[in-house]
Amino acid sequence: MRIIDLQTGEELVIGDKMQGAQIAWSRERDLLATGDRYGNVRLWNPVDGELIDLIGKHEYEVRDLAWEPGGERIASAGGDSSVRIIAVGEGAQSQTIQVNRNEMIDALSWSPEGGKLLINTHNWDDGYFLSTFGLETSSPHYSKPGSSILIMPGHRMESWWFSPMGKI
Repeated sequence: MRIIDLQTGEELVIGDKMQGAQIAWSRERDLLATGDRYGNVRLWNPVDGELIDLIGKHEYEVRDLAWEPGGERIASAGGDSSVRIIAVGEGAQSQTIQVNRNEMIDALSWSPEGGKLLINTHNWDDGYFLSTFGLETSSPHYSKPGSSILIMPGHRMESWWFSPMGKI
């Protein structure tokens, strides 16, 4: 992966041959997170390209990454139908949300205040679903889906986001 300084044209190479990588940049913490086809989630220093830490692991490929507003936690979606919520920093804890094993996770999005996570999934029989999860920062548990929306079968909707007002 390469980061290019648009003012100077300088290139910074990060990692090695991360084919199929997912990338998410935390502006608040000045950290870069990557997820690869082997299920690894890593943190990088985007200034010097140094690896900071391997912070998570999925059974299969990482399908999406999303930083919580404020940059304290990152969510990673894996091909193992799980979402890992990883706290960044000393004494960091992680939480796991396991969606139905026959569903693939397509995209993640945090609400503007960071208290909810939108998980976009699909399965080949029933179509596409959106589920919202309320997350407590002090607990490694999550609430049951607050709501699930079935998108009509045959309609492909792989990415959804919260608006700045917290609406889907």
